Amino acid sequence: MPPSHRYSREFGKVAADPTDLELWVGQEWLSVFGARRSGDRRSPDIFITKRSDSEHVLLIIELKGRAWVNGGHEYCPIHCSTLGYSNQIICYADNCWTTANFEGVARLVIGPDEHRNSFAGWGGKGLVPEDGPRYGLEAAFAIQQASLKKWHFAGLRELVAGIKQLPDSPARRDALYLLLGWLDRVRL
Repeated sequence: MPPSHRYSREFGKVAADPTDLELWVGQEWLSVFGARRSGDRRSPDIFITKRSDSEHVLLIIELKGRAWVNGGHEYCPIHCSTLGYSNQIICYADNCWTTANFEGVARLVIGPDEHRNSFAGWGGKGLVPEDGPRYGLEAAFAIQQASLKKWHFAGLRELVAGIKQLPDSPARRDALYLLLGWLDRVRL
């Protein structure tokens, strides 16, 4: 089965009725539902919910173009105090950026198709194996690697092709508008 068919089918399975899907900018959803951790501005880019139950997040999406993974020694007050380092891969999988319970919620990173084998689609930077012994970040590297397993990857071009094959619905139009606009901005 071509990858675009697989992603199209998976996108449709997120809700029993794909016409009931709603796309939210992550920051907006956190504000509307009061789920932002005090003083924390971090969040994944997109949340998909049911239109009939917008508080229930079905899928968390991080869009990665050619940007590096955000992270550093002061990136997260929770992980950095124990690990000495953290990044988006670790935090977005661990939910330390929100008061909402996202355990069991599917996570998808969407990026350039050629990033498939680079940090499971996250692109550049992040911790590499040499960083552990070089900077004393072995525990942070191990947690990053475990966190990568919580994410699925979709190449942007193949995902757009898959979504185009879905029946017309508000969710399909929203998804195409959002992804095609993002594709144009990052000029892949």
